[in-house]
Amino acid sequence: MRTTQNGAVLIVSLLMLLVMTIIGIAGMSSTVMEEKMANNNRQKQLALQSASGALREAELWLSTNVTSVAVFEALFSGAPNELYWARRPTPASPLRPATLDVLDSAAWAPGNSAVPASTLTSGAESPPRYLIEYVGRLGEAPLDRTLPDNREYAFRITAVGWGMDDVTSYVVQSSLRMQLI
Repeated sequence: MRTTQNGAVLIVSLLMLLVMTIIGIAGMSSTVMEEKMANNNRQKQLALQSASGALREAELWLSTNVTSVAVFEALFSGAPNELYWARRPTPASPLRPATLDVLDSAAWAPGNSAVPASTLTSGAESPPRYLIEYVGRLGEAPLDRTLPDNREYAFRITAVGWGMDDVTSYVVQSSLRMQLI
């Protein structure tokens, strides 16, 4: 007894192989996308930690080293290319724009920002940088000139940190006010 074979099993098995191949390719694409997302998140976290460390160190430097009006006047002369410059050199003048675009990674350079001394940046390509700006005194000056002027001095600190590839950057800012004697 002879039977003729139509090849139905071959066609079904080839179709199942095609479906399994499509499922495998879709799974691989999803895995590659998840790996890219995890890498981007790691880059962002590294840049954030680096910038936050620089910000904290700048705040510590400012509160430790700028303790008197004489030291303040020596460090904050108002020159636009200094690391520590005055945004409002006199009470009547308007607030000047920053000398650099803080969102442009290429703008951060020696001469307009500082590298923190002790910030750990494991894995980052470049060290973080920070800029301290004097923005003015808070409150109104006393009307009676015989009274001491006890207004606080206000500063804005901006820091930037980079990820492992120097493409990812994170910018953080804080404000600090302090009484100087």
